[in-house]
Amino acid sequence: MRRNVLARIKIGSLDIVSIQDMNVSFPPAGMFPNAPAGGWAVYRPIYPSAFAGDNLSLSIGAYAIVGAGRTIVVDTGLGPKTVPDNPGQLAANLTAEGIDVADVDTVLFTHLHGDHVGWNFQGGRATFPRARYVVQQADWEFFSAQKDDASVQAQVLPLEKTGALELVSGETQFTPEITLVPTPGHTPGHQSIVVSSGGTRAFIAGDMAHHPAQAQETGWSPGFDNDAAMAARTRESFMQRLEEDGSNACFGHYPWPGFGLIVRENGRRIFRAL
Repeated sequence: MRRNVLARIKIGSLDIVSIQDMNVSFPPAGMFPNAPAGGWAVYRPIYPSAFAGDNLSLSIGAYAIVGAGRTIVVDTGLGPKTVPDNPGQLAANLTAEGIDVADVDTVLFTHLHGDHVGWNFQGGRATFPRARYVVQQADWEFFSAQKDDASVQAQVLPLEKTGALELVSGETQFTPEITLVPTPGHTPGHQSIVVSSGGTRAFIAGDMAHHPAQAQETGWSPGFDNDAAMAARTRESFMQRLEEDGSNACFGHYPWPGFGLIVRENGRRIFRAL
């Protein structure tokens, strides 16, 4: 378990806490089939912690939004036993940050891929027993139709039986400080979470981007993108927005804890970690 002061940033009266589940790695060509093989070289010295030898290094986890009488978790990682030699640590890291699973009142899903829903249920019981679960309608319809997907069967479809599933459509003002913003392409109903308080703002981006090189290379799409062209358009639009307005950015697959800013250096748009 890794701890440092940047596991938590303050946005006005709210804290955003980065909770890591695990770290994984993938070959660049396998993950980004449309990226030129030589294109990664320029990004190795810029983002050394985003590489693991010849592979790309990706964090998997969640964010928690704490304050204003609420404890909200955004996504739930890959799960405790999904990778036998690399067990998930989400529950332990929530505890280490002083967050009790029984106090979580809401789980917001950026989308429903297996590495974002893996701690929903353990042994048939909800990990967050008091929570309601908020999903974009388009994502629910897309994933609930995938009856042969093991993670859907174990971690997504049971949400409906809890009686605590809430479906939203389009941009939604969830609380006075939290807005759910559609960022489609990676999945049909992918959404990002905008947190605004005290004149500051943060953008929890989900899988809008997987690697910091995509701050510049918005056309590089992972094979996981459901609609690569739409995902690329979404990335470009929101990377421009983040660069222009200076919002804090929270990217869950970037090197943990994933907090940073999108800035321009030497004519290139980059992710500058906090």
